[in-house]
This record gives sequence, structure tokens and C-alpha cells, in this order.
Amino acid sequence: MVHSGDLSLSWILYDFGGRRATLDNAKALLSAAQANENAVLQQTFADAAKAYYAAVAAREQLRADEAVVQDAQNSLVAAQQRSNRGIAPITEVYQAQTAYRQAQIAQTRDQGQAMTAQGNLANVIALSPDTAMTLDGLDDTTQPDETFQRSVSQLMAQAERTHPAIVAAEKELDAANAGVTQAKSQGRPTIKLVAQYSQNNEPVQLGLGLPHYPATGHDGYVGIQVSVPIFSGFATSYQVRQARAQVDQQSVAVDKAKQQVALQVWTSYQSLQTDRQNLIYSSEMQSVATQAWESAQRRYRSGIGTILELLSTQTALAQARQQRIQALTTWRYDRLALASALGQLDWNDIDALKSGASPDG
Repeated sequence: MVHSGDLSLSWILYDFGGRRATLDNAKALLSAAQANENAVLQQTFADAAKAYYAAVAAREQLRADEAVVQDAQNSLVAAQQRSNRGIAPITEVYQAQTAYRQAQIAQTRDQGQAMTAQGNLANVIALSPDTAMTLDGLDDTTQPDETFQRSVSQLMAQAERTHPAIVAAEKELDAANAGVTQAKSQGRPTIKLVAQYSQNNEPVQLGLGLPHYPATGHDGYVGIQVSVPIFSGFATSYQVRQARAQVDQQSVAVDKAKQQVALQVWTSYQSLQTDRQNLIYSSEMQSVATQAWESAQRRYRSGIGTILELLSTQTALAQARQQRIQALTTWRYDRLALASALGQLDWNDIDALKSGASPDG
């Protein structure tokens, strides 16, 4: 049986940084991809949180509507009692009845909005819109905490260091810089260590018509190979220019990412500061509106107050309840929005949201 074998070895000793640049480029692109994945997850969770708190606000508004309808019904009963006793005109009954129907209309409208918000939440978390869901109620005793109370300048500086969108842009810039070195190395010499060894047992024949004789051949060498590119039609020059243009483009992308993140942090921070004040004001307003409504009820039943006073305080209380719900849900969402702007949302926040909204059954 005739056989032959070859073994070759080639090892780059020096290529003006081309091999290292190729490795750095691949590592930077991998890091950029991982950071981009993190940024997408942050935004996806923020969108889910927004849909969740919209659904919670709609559900809480329905509960408030029940109280409004009940208050309007009580006002109607009181007006009918006064009219039956002859101490109030029938027009007061009509006014109270109109307010009662308006409360029912608002309740019906909010019921549709609640179902729409719940369907949107289900869609965001990849469920069918008709999935029945259990939502946590709002804690009306919530008080603002000291989270994110550092200066906005400190928060923007922190986001610039750690936000995944900025990290991704910077890693892509590193990859572009490595691409310049890689392109330059294409037009420069390469020094390699090369070695080869071959063996075969092909029979030899001393002459035509003479018999073949068994034989074994060996051949091998070790050496240094220097490859010097002479001319490539200016391809290397064009590749270097293209790589440098990519660096310039990516530098702009880094600056743009920093500006965008800084704006998001600034906007979210200012919204959260406003929310903190609104939490306090909405609580005080609901308390005052409740006292005014209770006082108007007593005055009207005793024959001192008027129907206009009663209905006015009733409307003010309904508005105060709605604004309290809005203040609570907006503050909760804006806390997560600021965490997202900082790039600090983690799996603990995701687990908290999952526990707050779960499919029935």
C-alpha cells in the first residue's frame, strides 16, 4: 500500500498589530452586543411598567367611581326627601338626578378604559388581550422615600459611566479604532515561523522497463517567512480611510448617546421631583375635599345648605380622588423611569412587577 503524509506549521510572529486588532475588534463588538441587549431589556421593562401602572390607575379609578356613584345617589335621596317635605323645589331633585346619571356615565366610560388598559398590559407581557389579570391595589399611605435624592448632575455623571446604551456606543468605538489598526496592517509585512515535514513510501523505478523497488522518502524544513506586500491597487489606503471614517461616525454616536441619556435622566429627575410634591398636595386636597363634602351633606340634610353647594363639593371630591390616584401611579412609574434612564433596572424590579400583575388561575 502506498501512502504519503504532510505536516505543516505556520505561526505569525509579527504583523504590525493586525492579529491583536482583529481580536480586540471581536471582543469590543461582543461587549457592545451585550450592552445593547441590556439597553433593550431596560427599555422593554420600562414600557411594561408604564402599561402596568396605566392599568392600575384605570382599575383604581373604577373603585373611585363606585364611591362617586354612591355619593351621587345619596345626594339624590336627600334631595327627594327635602322635596317630599316641601322644603325644596323639584328642580333640586332634577339637578341631583343629573349628577347621578353623569356619575354613572363616567363609571361606564372608565370601565371601558380599564379593560383597554388591561388588554394593553397583557399584550406588552406577551399574553392574549382577553387574559383575566389580578392587579395589586394602590397603597394610599405611600410617602416619598429618599431614593434618587442625589443631585441631578451626579445622576447624569453616573449614567454616563454605566448606562448600557453609552457602554455599547463606546465599545463600538473601540471596535472601530481596532479596525483602523487592522486595516493598516493589511499593507505591511508579515513575519511567520513556518515548518513542514512530509513522508511517503512510494516505490522507485531506476529506468523504463526495470522493476520497482520499495523506498521511503522524508522531507522537512523550518524557517522564517517574510511576506512583503508590494502593491494592492491602493486597496489598503481605501480601507484605512473607510476605517477612520467609521471611527469619526462612531465618535459622534457616542456623543449623541451621552446627550440622549443625560436628557432622559434630567427629564425623569424633574418629573420625579414634581411627583413628590404632588403626592403631598393630592393627599391634602383629598382630605380637605372629603371634609367639605361631609360638611355640605350635613348642612343640606339640616336644611341650611343648598343643592349647588352639595353638588359642587361632590364634584370636587371626585376630582380629588382622581388626582390622588394619578399622583400615586405617576410617582411609582416615574421612579422606575428614572432607574431606567440611569440604566439601573434589575431583576428585582422585574420580579416586583410580576408579583403586582399576574394572570388569574
